[in-house]
Amino acid sequence: SVDPLELLAPGELAYLRMDGATARLLAPALMPAGEGKTLSPLLQRTRTLALGLGPRTAADLQSGAGPRTAAGASFDAVFLGSYPYRSAALALGGNSAWKREALGYYDAKEGIRVALPGPGLVLATTGELQPLLERARAPGANPLPPRFSAAAGTGLVLWVPDPFGRLAEELFGMSLKVPVRGLFLSAREAAPGADAVAGPGASAGPGAAGSAAGGGAVYEVSVVFLMKDEASARSYRSLVRLAWYGLSRYLLGDGAEPLLAAKFSLEGESYASAPFELDSDTLAAAVSRLGGFGAGGRDPASRN
Repeated sequence: SVDPLELLAPGELAYLRMDGATARLLAPALMPAGEGKTLSPLLQRTRTLALGLGPRTAADLQSGAGPRTAAGASFDAVFLGSYPYRSAALALGGNSAWKREALGYYDAKEGIRVALPGPGLVLATTGELQPLLERARAPGANPLPPRFSAAAGTGLVLWVPDPFGRLAEELFGMSLKVPVRGLFLSAREAAPGADAVAGPGASAGPGAAGSAAGGGAVYEVSVVFLMKDEASARSYRSLVRLAWYGLSRYLLGDGAEPLLAAKFSLEGESYASAPFELDSDTLAAAVSRLGGFGAGGRDPASRN
């Protein structure tokens, strides 16, 4: 079967893939609030969701805004699941927010276009539908490096090419000269009773791993910095560790302790963490800020 990541454009700032259960938990926090609410009905029937984060929209650039804002985020989304074509078309056509266009439907308020190429596939974008439809007919190369293909069955996979270059420029208006090819993050729901570092919202009691204090899911997370080569991994590991410290504070503020406590080690051309745990709210907040998808989730540092 086709990996929905293969339908996304090459050269995006970040790529994210989630299984249906993870998407229903996290997706509303991974897009600007309006877009997340608009697309939420799809998630109930979604088996796999892939998101590609693009550069800031033309409107955001023309506004004179500096670093990236959630409202200026552009994205493509590919939903795979059980979507009866006629029912989906009737639902969109009967909603006054969606206007019929030649290739699909357009919600002018949220700036989203949606296409229904056939049963089981829904495409959404803040741009034009034609390029996305063309890739649906002829998928391209998978943006994930082959070494990470083993993570295909993981609940959540995030790949950020050039995290301290292009993405840092979008998020902060500045970049760092670090030879990192990409940042890879994977997360799977932790098995109940598993021993790992708990996230800020996870219960600290015996046997509590696998569920957060509020009853939410807990995820086992791994992070890999893929360097240019083995020599770069050895030479720049201290700088990467320092950059990870700053990035962790940016992602979670005072709630960054689980990220700061992650233990990293050299593995060839990679600088990889040992698995650690985050509850679903914290994971959503971290991935949301890392990908620039918006801030729909609660700030984990503000919880009681």
